[in-house]
This record gives sequence, C-alpha cells and structure tokens, in this order.
Amino acid sequence: MTTPQRFDDDVEFLRQYVDLQCFENADGARMIVVPKWQGRIVTSTFGDGAGLGWINRRLIESQTEHPQANLYGGEDRVWIAPEGGQFSFFFPPDASFSFEHWRCPRLIDTEPFSVTDSGKNWLSCSGHSTVQNHRGNWFEMRLERRVALLERREVGASLAIELDNAIKVVGHESRNVLINAGDTPWTRETGLPALWVLGMFEPSDRVTMIIPYVRGEVERLGPIMTADYFGQLDETRLQIDDNAGVIYFRGDGNYRSKLGLAHRRAMPRLGSWDAVREVLTVVEFDLPAKVQDGYVNNLWTWQAEPWSGDVVNAYNDGPQEGTEQLGPFYELETLSPALALEPGERFEHRHRTLHFQGTLEALSPLTKKLLGVELEAVAFQ
Repeated sequence: MTTPQRFDDDVEFLRQYVDLQCFENADGARMIVVPKWQGRIVTSTFGDGAGLGWINRRLIESQTEHPQANLYGGEDRVWIAPEGGQFSFFFPPDASFSFEHWRCPRLIDTEPFSVTDSGKNWLSCSGHSTVQNHRGNWFEMRLERRVALLERREVGASLAIELDNAIKVVGHESRNVLINAGDTPWTRETGLPALWVLGMFEPSDRVTMIIPYVRGEVERLGPIMTADYFGQLDETRLQIDDNAGVIYFRGDGNYRSKLGLAHRRAMPRLGSWDAVREVLTVVEFDLPAKVQDGYVNNLWTWQAEPWSGDVVNAYNDGPQEGTEQLGPFYELETLSPALALEPGERFEHRHRTLHFQGTLEALSPLTKKLLGVELEAVAFQ
C-alpha cells in the first residue's frame, strides 16, 4: 500500500512543475485542477488531510514527455475511446494491438487546454486537434470541460438524502463535451469516438471496488461483465453477489486486471470502499436509457462487434511483464455512447465523484442506498 501525501504537500509539490488552481468550498473541502493537463481534477480532500487522488510523482518530477502516454494521475481526466479494435485512437494504422504500439492521442495527453471561463469553485477549458484512428481516418475534434467543486448541500440534494453530520464529504464533477469540429459527419463506417472519463485513486490491501449491475438471465441481458481483459480472475480478486446485484473487485494495485459492464447490465453508479482510510467513493454518470449507435469496444483486438462495448470499467493496476509498472493505482471509469455527430454537433457526458469519510456504521446505510449493499457485506475488507 502506498502512503498518501497530505493535500497541502500535493499543492506544494505540483506548483514546482505546473500551474494549478486550488478550490475550496464553504465546508473546507478542497480540490486541485491543472488546466494544462486537459482540465484534470488531480486530487481532493475533506479538509486538511490526505489527498484522495493518485499522483504520479515520479513522472512529474522527471519533467520528461513519455512517447506512449503521460499518466500524471488524477481523480477525473478525459480521454477519447475506443482504445482497441479497428477504430482505435490508440493504435496507428497497420500496428498490432500490443503494448509497444499503444500511443495516447496528443489531444488528451500532451496538448494543453486553454481556460475559457472560471468562477468561485469552477473552471471551464478546451482543446482542439485532429486525431487519427486505426483505420487511418482523421477526426477534427474540439473538447470542452467544465469542472466544479460541489458544496455539501449540493451533494445531499442531488442524492435526495440527509447526510449525517458525522460523515465528511467532498464532491466534484466534470461536464465533458465533444464537438465534431470538422466538415464531414462521423459514421460507423469510418469509426465513432466516445467520451471516456477515468478516475485514479490510491490503492490499498483493503480497497474493494463495488459495481452494481442489472440482474437477469444471461439469455436476455447477456453476460454480467467482461473480466478477462488481462486474463482470468479467481475469487481472491473478483466476487459476485447475485442476490444484491453487486460485483466486488479488489483494488490493491498489485495485480493488473480490468472489468467492464455493457449497457444492458450497467447502473448509473459505481464506487469503492477503502476500509483502512474509512473512505467510501461513489461515481455517478449520465447513463442514457436508450442508445442509437451502441458503445465503443475497447478490447485490444480486431472486433466482430465494435459497438457492443462497455459503459463502465474498473481497473486495478499491477506489474507488467517486460515493462515498468504504471502505478500503483486503481480506476473507476465511465463512457458515453458512440457519437455519430454531424459537423458542429456536440454531446455532453457528466461524471461526478463523491467521497464520504466516516465509520463503517455511519456509512453503511449510505452505501446501501447508493450502491445496493451494506458495507458489512463488502468483500476484500
């Protein structure tokens, strides 16, 4: 388990290398945003304690640009999907789907965003670039982000709950907009992009990711999840409670693994429980009831069904053979539908991250309401 830095130490460290903005709400909760890094929410805190987001200090200190991807960390960053397949934006034309050929598009990696507007607890920024997919087709894209630190009362009101005074709260959200900035429509024949928001968090031997799913027969809804992205997982890392409709996935940062849920199985929330720090994290996102063009498929292979991909993903970092480990960290991720946009058309995907700190007894009713399970029943504690 890594030792999290205090939030003030994170601020001091980051200011040595990059311009940042620090926001604080009426209750003393705070967050750091780096506009240059595509308006990334790097970390947040309940007050004067530890930061909750994972920060890649080693990469930031090196002040070098990695040719594949610059994973600086952060609780909320925006990417463009799909990652794999014939319409991938991460593999150049004619390259095999192997790690040595994987490249993150510059628009979502090294090209700085410009601040367009800001307020007391929010900031808007944007970037504009052309991106090529694996089929060799070019897409002119404009990305806009509005990130905001939420007030405690906003969190309670949005969840329609009365928050116990014994529970500490920090919440933030991003509103991510993708615009077709070119003069040709985006179609299935050329490939379709999707908005992809990823949150990176500090791992622990006692972190459990909690992913609710829609229960029902496989014949009607399809498999509960895809969990073999990087190989099969045993019950020491992945468990299913079909009575509650919840998946438990270990977030210790020691074993590279990933799972995903398709649209028929996904719920509009997922989260994690860190039993060491007594922090419950809940991610909410926009989940359309119906989608016209499906969801992009991120699997690193040529795909027979490129529009039947995941709506949510959970990732646990770990060592990789032949290369240095990226983290350690774990991730909670959400995606928009595949976007068949006409020139000038835009689409927004909202992703909200809520952290609650308190005792198991105080947080368990909240977890039951939001994620469908009481904390006492959560695996891998």
